Amino acid sequence: MLSDVNYKAATTCKRIRQKVPNEGDTPEVYLNARGKFRITTFYTIVDKLATEMKRRVEIYKEIAEGFYILSHVPVMSFHHLLTLKGILSAVKR
Repeated sequence: MLSDVNYKAATTCKRIRQKVPNEGDTPEVYLNARGKFRITTFYTIVDKLATEMKRRVEIYKEIAEGFYILSHVPVMSFHHLLTLKGILSAVKR
């Protein structure tokens, strides 16, 4: 084997993608294995995680609005609690 030859670079194949008509003269970007991993895998996972977290925040907000009264029971007066009891008993029927 020759010591000055980079076999890894020689055995990797560069993909040439088709350009779309309005793309212009932007140069092709060639990435190493680490760069490809970051774009195809890592960023995809992070994007999916961020999307799911946003979805869960909306769901938890909806649940918190439904149980808003329970978090404010100690602040309510006795009159408010009796009114709440009447409303809840009417809903159960």
